[in-house]
Amino acid sequence: MALEGESAPTDVLLAEEAFGDIREMSLEDNCRDYHLQRGQVIGRRVMLFSSLALALTAVMAVLGLRSIWSSESDAPLQADEEASTDLLQVIHKDGKNWFTDCGNTYELEKVTHSNLGGFGPDAGAQDIVWVAKHMYRGEFLGYIDIVLIAKTPYSPWSDLSLNGMHGKFGRVALPAGQKLEAELTFLDHETKKPITLPEITMTFYDIDQGPEGSATEFVRVITPHKTMLHKDADIRVVEMPDGSVEYTATHEGNKEDNPLEPDALSTLMKERALAFTLDNSTKVDFDFGSSQGAFVRGFFFAFMNAINCHLVEITSTTTTTTTTTTTIYHPFPWWIVGVIAAILLLILLLLLLCWIFRTFYRKLTFTERKTMVKNRFIRQVNRAAEILGGPNPNYNDPELKSILKKLNDNKQYVKAICNNPWVEWSAPGTCQVCRSPVDRREKGLQCASGGHCICWDCMCHNMDWDAVCDNELAALKDDTEIW
Repeated sequence: MALEGESAPTDVLLAEEAFGDIREMSLEDNCRDYHLQRGQVIGRRVMLFSSLALALTAVMAVLGLRSIWSSESDAPLQADEEASTDLLQVIHKDGKNWFTDCGNTYELEKVTHSNLGGFGPDAGAQDIVWVAKHMYRGEFLGYIDIVLIAKTPYSPWSDLSLNGMHGKFGRVALPAGQKLEAELTFLDHETKKPITLPEITMTFYDIDQGPEGSATEFVRVITPHKTMLHKDADIRVVEMPDGSVEYTATHEGNKEDNPLEPDALSTLMKERALAFTLDNSTKVDFDFGSSQGAFVRGFFFAFMNAINCHLVEITSTTTTTTTTTTTIYHPFPWWIVGVIAAILLLILLLLLLCWIFRTFYRKLTFTERKTMVKNRFIRQVNRAAEILGGPNPNYNDPELKSILKKLNDNKQYVKAICNNPWVEWSAPGTCQVCRSPVDRREKGLQCASGGHCICWDCMCHNMDWDAVCDNELAALKDDTEIW
């Protein structure tokens, strides 16, 4: 006959359904309970750290979104101060939005070939080729190639890596006392055919001299052009008989006149810079070099009017009589929202997992444990009844033997009427409780005096469950010391 188990708390029933026969062995129960205690502590810590991470992410989201729309500043920015490293970059200063306007520019992006005078490091054509990006007030207009060739013998410095680019500048290095006649041509970036540029401006930077007037740098522009110099320029201008114009340094240089960006010059940097504009030009003929001196002289240049670069306020109307400003729209950075949402979703998932962990993997109370242990025994008895209830029961069934051994191991928790201990069955009798026959050792126990028997069903109903659970908890304490 199958027994009806006592009603158990909902959490216990859920646990039994979730873990099935994991609790069939006492040692397995104890090990599991020990790890559940550790899991409970870990779960609390994970929930704590997840909550802190959630709060921190929320704060970062608020600050990040605020910085996107913020346009506040601590101090105004003057036109001669370092303004921008990117013509598309908007500057938030003095409560207003600004961008650096250098007009029509060709920004050097990279060197695709370097073999000036045939000295390498590349092979092939004896030139330097730059790829330049054509921009007009922040608007991209396309790419061109700019090619430099030497028209006179070139004496390079030992370090050929100095030729090509330095940051956003073009650069050619010459030993002091050398002069190079050069030619710049402009090519279509795709077809590599010569093109005519309606207007292009070239700026040479850091035109100065060494100690005591040595290694005085000069640039002579042969192609007809329009010159732009600072009103207090440290450059001497001499018109040559052949119509060319020579620009020569007049002051000793120092680190203060070395620009970091082509479009961000201090007053001193502008005083030592030369800009010239050519109209409808396919090429530029010029030469450059220095007087006798020590070491190498680096000639830096860019294709923009760096003398007249200035800050322009971004509005939707014309703000001055000389400059019509343009509204620049920046699309909302939705990727930031996506990243924040993904982080929040991950944290919420962790919190959900922790809640599930603490719900199903919590430490059982003594009452819940007692009920679970009792139901375990009842399941064992029911299973034994199923095996023995058939017309031809198999008394040698391994499962039946295993169940009977477990029941025998706990026989001390049931008392016989005569107070004698229970032993294995040895003679036929009837159960002292339900009076059902106990005619085999597979059906119950017998007292030591032989006068009383008890079936497995009645044994489960009359066990001292508090003592059984005390024994289980004592074994758990021992196991925690082992584990």
